[in-house]
Amino acid sequence: MVKLSLPRIGPMIRPKGTLNMRQFSLKLAVAGLAGSLVLAGCGGGSTPSGSLAETSCVQPWSWANGSGLGNQSFSAKSITPSAEVNWTLQNCNLKQLNSVQLTVCIQHADTNELNLKLYRGTELTPLTLPKLNQASPSGSCGTGSSGTPWTYTIANTGFNSTNTSQQWRLVILDETNNNTTGFFDGWSFSLKGLN
Repeated sequence: MVKLSLPRIGPMIRPKGTLNMRQFSLKLAVAGLAGSLVLAGCGGGSTPSGSLAETSCVQPWSWANGSGLGNQSFSAKSITPSAEVNWTLQNCNLKQLNSVQLTVCIQHADTNELNLKLYRGTELTPLTLPKLNQASPSGSCGTGSSGTPWTYTIANTGFNSTNTSQQWRLVILDETNNNTTGFFDGWSFSLKGLN
């Protein structure tokens, strides 16, 4: 009688680099978790927030010399060699500042002598506006003003968009400071942006 010897059946050997089902499931779970963290870090995993609404903050027409001590105290300021006003836009907290509009009312025979600088809060670098003779008169002045209105609309201000309710300051400087007398009657100001 012939005896047949059968090969011994032992544990199955997988080729190197292959995974069993448990290892595959674990790797898939880890990859999914890593992908979720990446999306959350980029904002992709969050629920979209509501869109921002367009809004404006306005400083209405104001006399440059308005001390509030009676009708006689509301008047123009002499530009000799400069005139300055300050104001604060209360409760103006724009999340994104899109544009600034400034109207100044000035009486001056030689507007190319005048330099206008707009400061915001504690920022040391002003927004220098073009000389009046490089702009076209537009806008309106308050009742009783005999100045010419000049309106500047600035789309890219370079100002940080936060804390728009800080104090603003406008300086009008007569760079020549000769015998030409000028007067700064008043101004109006508005910010447009998203909130």
